[in-house]
Formats: sequence, C-alpha cells, structure tokens
Amino acid sequence: DVVIISLAPFGDATADPNDNSIVIRATCGDIGMLFMGDASAKVEQKLITNYAQGTILADLYKVGHHGSNTASSQAFLEACSPSVAAISCGRDNDYGFPHREVLEKLAAVGAEVWRTDTMGSLDFVCDGTRVIYME
Repeated sequence: DVVIISLAPFGDATADPNDNSIVIRATCGDIGMLFMGDASAKVEQKLITNYAQGTILADLYKVGHHGSNTASSQAFLEACSPSVAAISCGRDNDYGFPHREVLEKLAAVGAEVWRTDTMGSLDFVCDGTRVIYME
C-alpha cells in the first residue's frame, strides 16, 4: 500500500512560480519518499516549520529545483535525512545543474546521489522496506 499526500503549495501563492510548485510525500511500508518541485529554501523552511519531523523524513528524496543552489538547504536536508537522492536535470544544461554546493550538502548528510544528466532515466522500486535502483 502506498499513501500519497501533498505538502505544498500552502495556498498563499507567491509571485515566484517555483515556490508554488507541488511537494509530494509518498509512504510505502516503512519507506518515506519526498518529491520536491522547484520550491526554494523559503518553502523548505515552511515545510520544516509546518510539519512534524517524521512527515518530511525521506529515504528517497527527489532533489528540488533540479539541484539548484536555491533549494536543498542544509537545514532541510538535515530534517529530511535522505539516504538516496535523485536529481533530474539535463546534460550540459545552461544553468549548471546540479550545483556543486548541493552535491556537497547531499554528501554531507550521507545521501547516495543518482543523476539523470549522467545516468539517463532513473527507475526506483520500493518494496516497503527499501528503495532499489533498477538498471
């Protein structure tokens, strides 16, 4: 069984469309997964403030804003404590995603990083007790 809840947007639309993007939490058995849109660190702070810590814990974290340094704040990464991080970004993109600072922060929290720019499509399977990357 999978439970999916929407954590954001919060209903207070901002001028920045990135901060109005959806944030989804999925739970499969004992595994928590957090799928960030393009929300910035400002929204991440609201998630930390508005939800109990267990709500944003994530075994699998789909990294916010393609690995931009405007998201994935240190405080947020420490709160969600991911073991696996998936970054969706194009190869040789004009923005330089993922940003080096984000990769360093993910390493600092012990997340195993998977990236579409270097690996192509990423497929994960959850059996309720673990998340497995499917090659």
